[in-house]
Amino acid sequence: MKHLLQTATALSLLFLTACAVPYQPAGANGGYSHKRLGNDRFLVTFSSPSVGFDEQRLRDYCLLRCAEVTKEYQFSYFSIEGDGHDVTSDPIHVSSASTTKGVSEKKENGKVEYEETTYESSTIHSRYETTITYEIKCYEQAPTQGNFSRIFEAESTIFEIRHKYGILDESSLTTVSWIE
Repeated sequence: MKHLLQTATALSLLFLTACAVPYQPAGANGGYSHKRLGNDRFLVTFSSPSVGFDEQRLRDYCLLRCAEVTKEYQFSYFSIEGDGHDVTSDPIHVSSASTTKGVSEKKENGKVEYEETTYESSTIHSRYETTITYEIKCYEQAPTQGNFSRIFEAESTIFEIRHKYGILDESSLTTVSWIE
């Protein structure tokens, strides 16, 4: 019974970590990107190739990236424009090919002959990528008009979301040099 419980716990942890989406720049394993639309407007995207993704985590990661973009471009506040989000799940086809070379043995009239052979194969894999996109408008100071429930202060948004998910701030990491 104890062994069964340990196995179930291990499988649960494996499942949870497999579904976790890393916070990283866009790449083969998902991540964030942004595009500047104007002086104070940006399109911010976060995508995940995970099957068992957590949509709230993706929304928070996209919101975190919105706050970071706001700070990177010397703004302090941002608002989410339009309906606020766009969630899409699109199939992505990834193909792979492999070539194997070998030697085959051939017996003919009692003689053994060796022949070089090449085997080629290719496979197409399909997976779904879920993407969340926010269009944001940035401000140097807190706006005095508009829908205040959709206006975010960049610094506190960064702190809250990083704290919620345990994401380290790269600027807080230090390098230790050992002198012998």
